[in-house]
Amino acid sequence: MRRSLPLISVIIPVYNVEAYLAQCLESVATQSYRHMEIICVIDGATDASREIAWQFAQTEPRCRVIEQPNQGLSVARNTGLAAAKGDWVFFLDSDDWLAENALQTLIGATDASRPAVVSGGVMEYWEETRTHKPYKKAGQRVTGQLHLHKYDFFALEPMVWNKLYPREWVSEFPFVPGLVHEDLDFYWRFFAAHPEVVAIPETVIHYRRRPGTLSRQMTYDEGYQDHYIHIIDSAFASARAHPALRYHARRQSLKYLKYLREKQAPSGRYAGHILRQYQVRDTSAYRFSLKLKKLLKI
Repeated sequence: MRRSLPLISVIIPVYNVEAYLAQCLESVATQSYRHMEIICVIDGATDASREIAWQFAQTEPRCRVIEQPNQGLSVARNTGLAAAKGDWVFFLDSDDWLAENALQTLIGATDASRPAVVSGGVMEYWEETRTHKPYKKAGQRVTGQLHLHKYDFFALEPMVWNKLYPREWVSEFPFVPGLVHEDLDFYWRFFAAHPEVVAIPETVIHYRRRPGTLSRQMTYDEGYQDHYIHIIDSAFASARAHPALRYHARRQSLKYLKYLREKQAPSGRYAGHILRQYQVRDTSAYRFSLKLKKLLKI
């Protein structure tokens, strides 16, 4: 008896992307791998995105449209995941698009006898200049079979949307509603528990860099650092369960602090948190203090 092909659930949250959604959906519908379901979650869109998705579903029987009030990207992904029936899950943001044969390339790298996440390459598209470039330069991206506890834990791209996940695994780790940089939090929790990864060299997704995205519109108020407090708490919780990650948690805690300061965002509460909770000292301030004491001979 011929074994049936694995079903891939492609989950696409949709919110006010009328200029890009058709390209995104077309890139999925024309994939050479046909055994998929396409789940569009309309997250309270107020532009023509809703109509585009429903029109697409009328001509594409593999597509289902789910509507919900606007609750943000995390909740939309969770809604799609709850509705998914596939053996595998692929998350796709609605302003990006799949490379040709991406799903076939990803599913072709899976091994039914030894499940693992499959991670593909990312090509950036800079909309303002209409130029393409790899997310990671040649030679910087690691490929092959990886165990992230034994290798650099952040050997992969930290985003959720260039990877094929076993549905049973990813369903255990819902995205946190309202969290900024929710992909980082997911990365810590998911890959701490499931570190087996196959990283392939082929590009699987085109990542659109465009004006007006959330990351470019971000305002860095006092509350912004609280998102990183949540993320670093997830990191250290993962490290408690998996001691091989302790070094990575401490290292990332300082990288997040550096990031906040580079963005000129408030960071005092975050710095105090990692010192009190995890005994991670702000090394730049600590070195400056020692130098000052030496100069003043205190």
